[in-house]
Amino acid sequence: MSQNTAKICGCIGYGPEHLPWNQREDHLQCVRLKRRLQYTVAQAIAEGYTHFICGMNRGVETFFAEIVLDMRVVDQSLQLFMVLPNYDYTRGWYSADRDRHRLILTACDRVIFDCTPANDYYKSDIICKQHILQLASKLVAVYNYLPIPTTEQVLQEAGRLSPETEITPIFPIDLSESGDPFER
Repeated sequence: MSQNTAKICGCIGYGPEHLPWNQREDHLQCVRLKRRLQYTVAQAIAEGYTHFICGMNRGVETFFAEIVLDMRVVDQSLQLFMVLPNYDYTRGWYSADRDRHRLILTACDRVIFDCTPANDYYKSDIICKQHILQLASKLVAVYNYLPIPTTEQVLQEAGRLSPETEITPIFPIDLSESGDPFER
């Protein structure tokens, strides 16, 4: 992956426990979020982005990875990179989440391990998000105006690390409003 030639679009966002619909992916707000992510990835591709990077948290980052992989079926120049904290970070997940993660992991083009201690989730999440921020020139950030430290901290660092990074915010709480332009 050459940083000089590849345009890299990254994604950071909440896990299901911080989203209004929790694990219910058939909830209207979740469906709208996935549609908005799909539109945002399609826009990035139209702007010349071919490399996509995210962590593998459940929720937003999983949705993002699955969307990129779906679009890669049509455009094989797309590449997906995953930033993971360590080899054992899915240990406490439900088996269905681990299986879903394993499918994405085997389909991605490259895995970057940051090798943080498995027992410090907060620190490992921050480090992975910082790594994504350092590589991405476009960042899709999904958050709810809530003080979730990892997402907030990474967004605050965006200006310090790379002032030219374009940030595309998506607020799931706003997806409950009627008249969503992505409904059409």
